[in-house]
Amino acid sequence: MNKILIITLVLLYIVSIISIIPITSAVQGFKTTNISVGSFPTAMAYDSNNGYVYVVDSGSGQVSVINSSTVIATISVGTDPTAIVYDKQNGLIYVANTLSNSISIINGTEVIATVTVGGEIGYSPVALLCVNGLIYVANLNSYKAGVGIVSVINGTKVVCNIQVECHPVCLVYDPSNGYIYVSDNGFSTVSVIKGEKVIATISVGQAPRQIIYDPYNGLVYVLNLESNSTSVINGTSVICTISVPYPVAITYSPSYVYIASLCNNTVYMVSGTKVVGKITVGQYPVFITYDSYNGLVYVANLGSNSLSVINSSRVIYQIPTGNSPRFILVTPSAVYVADSGSNEVTEISVCKIVYYLTFKETGLPVGKSWTVCINGTNETSTSNEITFILPPGTYFYKVYSAYYIPSPSQGSITLSSNTTLQISFTPVKFNLTFEETGLVSGTKWAVCVNGTISTSTSSRICFLLPYGYYEYKVLNVTGYKVTPTMGYINLTSNTTIKVTFYAILYNITFKETGLPKGVSWTVCIDNENHTTNACYITITLPMGVYEYKIFSPHYMPNVTQGIINLTMNEVINIKFTVMNYTLTIIESGLPSGYEWTVNINGSNYTTTMNEINITLPYGEYMVKVYSKYYIPITEEEFVNLSKNTELKFTFVPENFTITFEETGLPSGTTWSVCIDGRNYTTASSSLTITLPYGTYEYRIFTTTNGYSPNVTQGTLTLTQAVKISITYKQITTTTSTTTTTTPPSTTVTSPSLSTSFVVGIAIVVIIIIAAAIILLRRK
Repeated sequence: MNKILIITLVLLYIVSIISIIPITSAVQGFKTTNISVGSFPTAMAYDSNNGYVYVVDSGSGQVSVINSSTVIATISVGTDPTAIVYDKQNGLIYVANTLSNSISIINGTEVIATVTVGGEIGYSPVALLCVNGLIYVANLNSYKAGVGIVSVINGTKVVCNIQVECHPVCLVYDPSNGYIYVSDNGFSTVSVIKGEKVIATISVGQAPRQIIYDPYNGLVYVLNLESNSTSVINGTSVICTISVPYPVAITYSPSYVYIASLCNNTVYMVSGTKVVGKITVGQYPVFITYDSYNGLVYVANLGSNSLSVINSSRVIYQIPTGNSPRFILVTPSAVYVADSGSNEVTEISVCKIVYYLTFKETGLPVGKSWTVCINGTNETSTSNEITFILPPGTYFYKVYSAYYIPSPSQGSITLSSNTTLQISFTPVKFNLTFEETGLVSGTKWAVCVNGTISTSTSSRICFLLPYGYYEYKVLNVTGYKVTPTMGYINLTSNTTIKVTFYAILYNITFKETGLPKGVSWTVCIDNENHTTNACYITITLPMGVYEYKIFSPHYMPNVTQGIINLTMNEVINIKFTVMNYTLTIIESGLPSGYEWTVNINGSNYTTTMNEINITLPYGEYMVKVYSKYYIPITEEEFVNLSKNTELKFTFVPENFTITFEETGLPSGTTWSVCIDGRNYTTASSSLTITLPYGTYEYRIFTTTNGYSPNVTQGTLTLTQAVKISITYKQITTTTSTTTTTTPPSTTVTSPSLSTSFVVGIAIVVIIIIAAAIILLRRK
């Protein structure tokens, strides 16, 4: 029995030795140690300050702390812890408690704070990311449909909650642009966060889960579980989609991106955006990571309880682990595998040769910080050297410092001995642009920056300057004030400074005399009219040379136009005189050479011509016309004399009455008068006839019943109403039987006729003399 037992133990030992014999030749050996932890370990973190490994025991709600292959503490946290991260800046460990909606914060081996996350609507924290002292928490679920929440913790306080798309499950940081990429499992998108805001949402494949940033090519890779693909993002755009069946895990290395496919036990090798190779590993690979200390890639095979070790493009080891390995943690001294099925952690010790890789810089100011990134690990210093202790292998490095350009800025190196790389920094140059407004186009202006003067006639002056602190002055431009006149700027980016010029203004005053009160006048200057009815116009203008014109309707200024060089307040005196116009008045209806008179606003103008021209100043006038014995049809007209004007008047003779009064006729006897060839007959004792001014001949006839007038004819000039008295007498006749006895009657009758004739002539003479006297008086 003892021999059988001894043989059995020997065989078991041989089997255990064979289990760690590499499949192919190996350079380094491995030693495994199984460490019992809490229930269902799922994630781990390494504290580089104390050397502890923290294991999240999801099933028991605790964190196991390992030091030197031994669990030294068990820390109770929330329910269903699933994610853990270490913050190098404050030395704290953060644990995401999915079912408690909280983050447990551990210092050493004690929980120092528990922070509720998700804000008002988010819950179920499942992923953590540490970026520059801030912890970003992806909360899987939300009380608001279609919305996810990423909480941000600074120290022990939630400082903000950022709304992303539905079901955020993974986060990654791109230090080259400062973006945080969040895979939104519910909406097949990736949310891009800058600071505290989502700046872009990128559509990818279905059910995006794990996401990484490759520092060697600057690309972001997203595993789309349900669409069997990987989206490749540059900045905020998908530049390529790689076909990989059921991708569940991904990592990067200096040479390749490795993607584990759950369905065919294969790891796909990707260079940039193309699949360049395939590696067969164990069953159901669920986790993959790169060991920057020795350049190897590790794959956790859930179905075969093993760890595949890849060197470049081939598996060089298959290391047994506990049951259901699902997470791998690489530390400087060992590799740790979380075996969720056996509630243990497999510690794999690696024997390594290390070298010093030193970066030495020149060109930076004393005390200026700079950073070197080796295979994703950053080291920052304010001295002129940064040193890494690394095993042999090929490494990719990047060098950067804010506002300075390194040379070389990146590269790869195969480390086989202690090596020093020289880095030379030069300041980044930025555009400092001064942009002016307010100057007249083409005006020359200038800016002085740290003693260097640049001039321009355009609206911009640009300096190309290295990062730094500068003093600037905007030089004076004649006739203008400027703001700002000077200042200081810390030039850390392309910067534009707005400069505003204000023209120095002067008053030019035009004073007028000569215009009646209320009359408007205008000054046109700089193509703009200024009108007033006051006695002065004041115009405010910037310094310059101006043309001006002055005018007022119907008034003539002594200065109609001019040019002024405005360098101070100016006064220009203007004297207006009224403009004259010709008023032409034309008559019709008067006999040729007949005198007539025009009265204009009380002033008389007399002529014998048929028109009269009168020169008058602009104004309003009442025009009346008259002539002796003639009446104008329109006696007066009102005229606004604003131009040469013509008025026409028509005269007609004045009408007068002639009244003939008879005595001596028996009542009812008709008698007749002939005037100007027309007979007028009446049976009354008077006959009135209306006639226009003129000279008329008239005749008075003997009646049919034998009465004869004492005046039989005459001539008169009709200049007023006239009365003519007529005396009729019966005509006396003799018969032949009384020839011897009636001769005396003949002698009686004759004298009677002679007397009547004389009386008639006398009356006519008297009338003529009276008419002459009247005419003389009117004149």
